[in-house]
Amino acid sequence: MQVSVETTSNLGRRMTVGVPKEDIEREVQNRFKGLARETKINGFRPGKVPLRLIEQKFGQRVRLEVISEFIQNSYEDALQQEKLSPAGEPKIDLSGEIKDPIHHLESLGQLSYTATFEVYPELVDIKTDGFVVEKPIVEIVDTDVDDMLHKLREQRATWQDNNERTIVQGDRVNIDFIGTIDGVPFKGSDAKQFSVTLGKDKLYIPGLENALIGCHAGDTRELDVSFAENHPNTEIAGKSVHFSIRINSVAVAELPEVTPEFIKALGVEDGSEASLRSEMRDNMQREMEFVIKNKIKSQLMDALVTQNTIELPDSLIELEKKRIIESARRELKRRGAEDSELAKFLPSEEKLEASSRERVKLGLLISYVIESQKLTASRDKVSELIERIALTSPYPTEEVMKYYYANADRLKEIESMVLEDEVTNVLLAEAQVNEVASSFEALMRPKAADGSEEGETHAHG
Repeated sequence: MQVSVETTSNLGRRMTVGVPKEDIEREVQNRFKGLARETKINGFRPGKVPLRLIEQKFGQRVRLEVISEFIQNSYEDALQQEKLSPAGEPKIDLSGEIKDPIHHLESLGQLSYTATFEVYPELVDIKTDGFVVEKPIVEIVDTDVDDMLHKLREQRATWQDNNERTIVQGDRVNIDFIGTIDGVPFKGSDAKQFSVTLGKDKLYIPGLENALIGCHAGDTRELDVSFAENHPNTEIAGKSVHFSIRINSVAVAELPEVTPEFIKALGVEDGSEASLRSEMRDNMQREMEFVIKNKIKSQLMDALVTQNTIELPDSLIELEKKRIIESARRELKRRGAEDSELAKFLPSEEKLEASSRERVKLGLLISYVIESQKLTASRDKVSELIERIALTSPYPTEEVMKYYYANADRLKEIESMVLEDEVTNVLLAEAQVNEVASSFEALMRPKAADGSEEGETHAHG
């Protein structure tokens, strides 16, 4: 096998490989002999079929298969011989003007092809120390446990109709509504018996909560909404929509009392409030530590990306774009939406490019730290992480652990997370950590709704 490599750019390589025709023909004849032993042809005993008949019947298929395999195997051997590590799949072209593989082999007397690809950048002088991070310092106090207990009661609330009531935050309101653009309804513009819990649910119509507060069952309201140009629903993006709303009924939450029966239903066997609060505090502590760890990790990874400059292989960026698009397509399928709606689940082309570049860059830098520090994902640390995830999951602990251990791909995901944690520890050991006092509520509060619900609203009744 002959191999030559040409550098086409900083990361670009063109590798030319030549494989002697004799090597390929030898394998072709071996395949013919194997087929002769297995093939049944009328007039010939099993294993006695002449090779010329086998070649007439299977010759083209066998030669194409063997040539394809030789290209794949010789490409891998050539990479190993030249100590090259390609980033992404190569573009492979047969040399010369004859592109039909069989005629190419006959004409040149050898299999000759070029493989064009990019290699990974050489990562030298990567900055991994001196990063500045903020570490939240939080003490869980009794009022935090009180708030969590209240949330548990809210999750198990029962609802009682109270149509005489003036609507306030926290009430569940049942409504009918219809939206029109210039007096004309549009697809998905109306709903009947639509229930919403004020202050809890993410609403499709901006300003709806404010329009409902202070009303009563039987009231009607009119609402004008100007939707943003980038709204995911193209029917209403950049348009003004008028909504007519009728309030059907109002229900009030009745929270369960903290009785021994209620406490036992939460899994605390002795039914005492002291045991419940102690267990809640332990769970909150675990969740809090997990969030703090991830906040620090996020800051360190951001610093690793922003404080290092490396050249990125275009092939990896394109591959990452495909991954993001495929993830959006799976989400589309999960929601039962049409393929034509894919754009709603994707960022803009500019954001897709930026996100892909950042992910590729972070992946390369993490790999550099793992390799330079000789980091590994030990079995104990993998088990520890799975257990931690299971303990903070809303699902039964044993089910979550089985979910990960039963699938090799999921285990690899956990191993990657463990390695990222190991990288975080390396960076943290050399970082400047500034402690910042925080409350449990501020630390754990979910992010605000995204821009998809933005819009100016005007209500009148």
